[in-house]
Amino acid sequence: MKNLVNILLVVLIIIVSAIAAYLYFFVMNADSLPSHDTKNVVYYSPGDSFITNLKGSRRYIKVDIQLELSNKALISEFNKRNAEMRDEIYSTLRDSTVEEIDGAEGQDKLRMKLVERLNKLFNTSDIINVYFTDFVVQ
Repeated sequence: MKNLVNILLVVLIIIVSAIAAYLYFFVMNADSLPSHDTKNVVYYSPGDSFITNLKGSRRYIKVDIQLELSNKALISEFNKRNAEMRDEIYSTLRDSTVEEIDGAEGQDKLRMKLVERLNKLFNTSDIINVYFTDFVVQ
C-alpha cells in the first residue's frame, strides 16, 4: 500500500511538471514569437548548397539556406535574378571569418547580415529571415 502511494505521488509530480513546462514554453512565451503575419509567409530556396572558403582561413563553409518571405510576389523576381542572389550570398559568406560565425551568436549575426544584404539587393524589406538547414565549417 505504501509503495502504491509513493508511485502515485511520483506520477503526479511528473504530470504537474510536464503541465508547468508546457505552459511556460508554449503559453507564457507566446509574446516573444515573431510579430509578422505567419499566414502570408512563404519560403524560398536559392538552390544548391553554398560551399566557399572563409576570409583569412584555409577553412571552408557549407550552408543550405531557406529564405522566409512576407511577400509571395518576390518569388518570380528571385527566380529571374537567382544568379545575383547566389553571388550576394557567396560574397557575404566569403567576407566572414571563422571567428565571426562561431557559435549560435555568430550564426545569428551572419543570418542578419544576409537578410540586410539581400533586402538591399532586391530593394525590399520582405525578406524576414534566413534559415540555415545545413551549416558546416571545416
